[in-house]
Amino acid sequence: MNDVKHGSAVPEIMARPAPKTRKEPVPPNMQIDRVVEMLSKPGEGVDPDLQRKILIVAKHLHAMLDELEVGEPEILKVYEFLDRVGANGDMMLLGDHFGLSVRANDISYLQSRGTVPNVIGPLYREDAPFMDNPGQMVADDEPGRHIILSGQVRDCDTGKPLPGTILDFWQSNHEGFYEDQRPDMPDYEFRRRIKADDQGRYSFRTIVPGGYYIANRDTPVVELTKAVGLGSFRPPHIHLMVDAPGFTHLTTLIYFEGEPSNEHDSIFSFRVENMARIKAPAQPGTPETCEFDIELIRED
Repeated sequence: MNDVKHGSAVPEIMARPAPKTRKEPVPPNMQIDRVVEMLSKPGEGVDPDLQRKILIVAKHLHAMLDELEVGEPEILKVYEFLDRVGANGDMMLLGDHFGLSVRANDISYLQSRGTVPNVIGPLYREDAPFMDNPGQMVADDEPGRHIILSGQVRDCDTGKPLPGTILDFWQSNHEGFYEDQRPDMPDYEFRRRIKADDQGRYSFRTIVPGGYYIANRDTPVVELTKAVGLGSFRPPHIHLMVDAPGFTHLTTLIYFEGEPSNEHDSIFSFRVENMARIKAPAQPGTPETCEFDIELIRED
């Protein structure tokens, strides 16, 4: 048995002393050049495109450390935080709160013409049932503010209607819950597809969905958003996918004009181009109306 001085037990984890306040400038970065060199070497099994991308990431990470003067205690906290985020399955949630998901969507899909695309989100389900056109997504007695949502699908270049277009809608209920988040909600409730008529038009009865908090659990992401003043609320919105033969697929969101929380969308996906206005009903006692036209881009 090894001798233990002063009769004290040897600690299982050796604590490192906190670094002293620097009296000199931060030392030059002696690692980044070597990292760049290693990430620039060809080799068996090396993916050059991935290598190039990781090299850019490494350069930005080192630049961030240098600019913020992140020391060892801080970087260890960052590692621990990311470990907890990953363990909770919240990496998308983290990216959403910094606008990364929407920015990546823009890079992939945004063009100078046609209806503005938007993110798909994590709650889409395939094979939603079809409804008639005109149709009903909800029953007449469904709680919430009832609207008739309608519009026309057109070629963005010629303005011609696109009959037979398939539109796939999904949304939350008036409390902000999606069907697969609540066991008491019927399967595929608030999820319907509809086929545009001979004039490319669609129309169906639904409700204005409720807004909701996306970070509504006790997670590391919530800790961060509270600490830095980021919100977690999503304003009311309706998701849709649009497919017409010979035209580029569209995934987008419909927001509602006059909704106060639009400008505080926690994932930064609100666009005025995606906004629809709710109007008074044509006859008293009937649902309000809301129009959202869609313009598709012809495939090359």
